[in-house]
Amino acid sequence: EEHRNEQWHQKLHNNTTPEDIGICRAVIKYLQTDGNMGEYWKVLHEHGIDKERLASYSRPITTEPYMVHTDRGRLIGDFERYLGILRSVHDALDLQLALDHARGVLPGDLQGKLQGICDMGGTGFANLDEGHGKFMKIFDARQRMLAMLNSHDIQPNVIKELLILDYTLETQQSVLVQGMQSESRLVQLIDQLRCLLTSLIGHIPTEDELQAILADWTVLGGECASLRWNGSTDSALLLKAMADRTSRVVGELSDKCQALMGPKAAFLGDQVGAPKRNIDIFVDEVLRGTSLIAVSLVLQRLEPVLRGLAHLPPWQMISPVDKPVQGELQLIDKMTHIQDKVFETPTVLLSGAVSGEEEVPDGVVGVLVRSAKEAPDILSHCAVRARNFGVLLATCFDPAISAKLEDFAGKWVEIRCKADGNLDVEMKPRPAQEAAKATAEDGKATERMDVKMNLADSLGCSWCITPDEMTRASVGSKSLNLSLLHPKLPKDILTPQAVALPYGCMQKALVDSANKDFVLKELEKVLGKLKPKTSNEEAQFIFEEAQLLIHAMKMPEELKDSIFEAMTKVGAQQQEARLRDLFKPRDAWDAIKGVWSSLFALRPWVSLAKAGRSFHDLNMAVLVQELVEARYAFVLHTVNPFTHDKDELYGELVAGRGETLVGNFPGRALSFAVKRGGEPRVISYPSKSVALHTQHCLIFRSDSNGEDLEGFAGAGLFESICAEEDKPGFQRIHRLSVVTDAGYRARLLKKIAETGWAVEKAFDGAPQDIEGCIDVNERVFIVQSRPQV
Repeated sequence: EEHRNEQWHQKLHNNTTPEDIGICRAVIKYLQTDGNMGEYWKVLHEHGIDKERLASYSRPITTEPYMVHTDRGRLIGDFERYLGILRSVHDALDLQLALDHARGVLPGDLQGKLQGICDMGGTGFANLDEGHGKFMKIFDARQRMLAMLNSHDIQPNVIKELLILDYTLETQQSVLVQGMQSESRLVQLIDQLRCLLTSLIGHIPTEDELQAILADWTVLGGECASLRWNGSTDSALLLKAMADRTSRVVGELSDKCQALMGPKAAFLGDQVGAPKRNIDIFVDEVLRGTSLIAVSLVLQRLEPVLRGLAHLPPWQMISPVDKPVQGELQLIDKMTHIQDKVFETPTVLLSGAVSGEEEVPDGVVGVLVRSAKEAPDILSHCAVRARNFGVLLATCFDPAISAKLEDFAGKWVEIRCKADGNLDVEMKPRPAQEAAKATAEDGKATERMDVKMNLADSLGCSWCITPDEMTRASVGSKSLNLSLLHPKLPKDILTPQAVALPYGCMQKALVDSANKDFVLKELEKVLGKLKPKTSNEEAQFIFEEAQLLIHAMKMPEELKDSIFEAMTKVGAQQQEARLRDLFKPRDAWDAIKGVWSSLFALRPWVSLAKAGRSFHDLNMAVLVQELVEARYAFVLHTVNPFTHDKDELYGELVAGRGETLVGNFPGRALSFAVKRGGEPRVISYPSKSVALHTQHCLIFRSDSNGEDLEGFAGAGLFESICAEEDKPGFQRIHRLSVVTDAGYRARLLKKIAETGWAVEKAFDGAPQDIEGCIDVNERVFIVQSRPQV
């Protein structure tokens, strides 16, 4: 009996339907008749259920019950009580009871809507149209109740009755969504998602991003669902971007609830001696009882529909990872079969069914699910754990790819999550056992060169230099490339005005009389603790102390005067004093110290160790630029990095400042490709959560020689700091002209592409990696350009 009940339990957990009432009654009859299998099937047939129907469920029931040696009377009582729960959900018994109790405080029109739901025959339906109709009928009533709940003059006793009614309706809506598992019609799925989000926001109105997401679905969802928004492909691409963002936010809500409820559940469960397994999944089960599960299911059904319409890559990233994952690929039938296994070497699982309840086993670094039909949703226990522990979890939508991956069984593979949504899997040489262990051990010191730090040699530098004074010996590639680029560009392509604090300027400030007696001496003492064998954990404490000392530095008067003079000179050369007018010494000094202090951090320490280099090899300049008030920011590769087509430019664009594009901000940018002489082709629409907006001010950008050091990946290791704080806002894509106005988008993207080719030409045709922006006056600015790798 255990195996059959486990199959039914899996079916109930995945999607309970009115047929569960018939199954429960059949089990009760079987027990009452001392195991009469004929009576069991008779009751099932009375409810229109046969063996084929049981086997057709997404979690199939393929076994029959058998008699167990236990107190059958007690077992029958348990099943009868459970039958009562099923009937209260599917036959609307709870709703009728709650309505009868609340009639005295409800307006007549709402009573009529609710009674109509009670009389519509529960959550059963003969076809998808009937199921969807019942769903929308419930939504109409919930809308009316939410309007009352959010009114200013509502009384406490009415709130209580409305919440009880709404909870019952939410349960019915979720059950209907679970039952409509074969729904693939775009219009109906978008309607359901929009309705569920509306009700969800009604109960958590403080979730501002949900408000922004709902606004996008409301304005754009209907036209896209009917495939009238710039055609079927663009409609599907935009819906995909909106769905991806919604999935991410629902996942974040789940994680937030986990963080709030998990510790309390663990404490209380421990006090009453609850089994650890029950404690671990308690919050997951609570969340799966909310409308979040219905949202998750609709999103899961949307995914293959949108991928097909938009001709998208065959992978869905449930838990993506930034770095390549390496391990031995092993084939498994189901994740449930290996819950207690510990993998001694890093392992990638190519799995069949993943129900979502499983734990990711120890030693597993990635899970690839072979079929979307057997994949977990974004709220599943497994998905939450994968995100928490940085384990790759992805679902394949292409059976041919899944079959090909099986050829890697037992082989050592490397997996990369690509920016275009694809997944690269390739065989690699199996590392030596010692190397594998070293990779798995976190925090252990790596062999390093002797730690040498230049704190007192200014390299004979000036305090501040202008672009015409910049050389490879004095600044990094950010400053140098811009100084070389500016005179070669067409007049309509601008660069921000800039000066630079050259290599050695930090040391010059440290030996200045304002800092040498305290800061320099203390800094030498603190950094003197660093040894080649210093662990990462110990180094972290040393660096934190060093950063505090850098921030204690005082600004030399000569530095302040030199910056002002250099900015004045640049303004005179360009006949516009934009840079000088933005200079505020106190804010500037705080930002400069922030850039310098990022030199003393764990990330460069680890990267230097991997490259076998010392801090003595690093030099740090600071590029002081005007921060353009950007409407859009972009990054361009003048050779498409995915196809390596030299005649096709690839670009990504975001609203506001480019930090959301190059920094660690979730979601995708608007990505596009343009052939020379051709029209822009949109690859993906934006799914970023946040847009950053900053007023016209200065930005202080780290400009190290790290990218010029062999073996050392210096890009992105050091800080760039704005003099003014960014003002983040949740993005509403229906307000972005680059999304909603096809003509404007085509003109803008073509203009940006032509800018990229002009920059490439300025560097003698060498492929370029370019950062730039469009300001509020629609002018193009190039912020940075470097050789494309």
